Amino acid sequence: MKKLILLAGIIVDVCAAVGFIYFLIKEKYLIGFILLCVTVVLLVAIIYRILNLNGKFPMEIKEAEFILTIIEPKGTLATLTKKQILIPKVKSYEFHWDRNLRVTGTIANFITSLGAINEIRNEAGGYSVLTKFHQPLRREIEYKRVFTCECKESFTQDEEDTAYTVDYPTRKAIIKVEFPKERICKKIIKWVVIIGAQEFPTETMPTLDDVRETITWNIPKPKLGQTYYLKWEW
Repeated sequence: MKKLILLAGIIVDVCAAVGFIYFLIKEKYLIGFILLCVTVVLLVAIIYRILNLNGKFPMEIKEAEFILTIIEPKGTLATLTKKQILIPKVKSYEFHWDRNLRVTGTIANFITSLGAINEIRNEAGGYSVLTKFHQPLRREIEYKRVFTCECKESFTQDEEDTAYTVDYPTRKAIIKVEFPKERICKKIIKWVVIIGAQEFPTETMPTLDDVRETITWNIPKPKLGQTYYLKWEW
């Protein structure tokens, strides 16, 4: 993709240069000057795009769905599922981190698609899990991935919460909390975005379905490094 962008930029640049010289010879200086300005602007935009694709993060997430499913009515067992559409930004993407996995209680039984669990770290009270893909993912191709784990003794209180941190550039995120039929959600208490140590209101708000079994929070264009926090009573 980047090679095509570069090739197109070179073609445009050459054509514009030839046109500039032609109008200069014809003494049509205004047209030549305008063409030169357009050429410079296009070339700068193309260079910026290439540099942007070669930026800090080798991965972009087109859509991230963060699903917490509480299985036991007492909150002693739940599953955390991350459904992602990955778009690698490098030629060969072999490893992927799932970071900031934090709950009270314990987290276990990590399962990932497209690869295998390569490493698990307990960092600052949360888990980071490294996936090694069976085959390196190719640049600019969309891949659907599912990551799951079990949370034990994690949601045993009447008021509970969860949080999703944006670790990669992400176009869209969805947070869901699914409750057992035997113990539905009473109300949503709090939803904020955490930046550093401060809390801020969000542009969108979570919704509770008619049977009070699912909270859904759609977050368009989530910001990198921010944490979206959700609290409820059940």
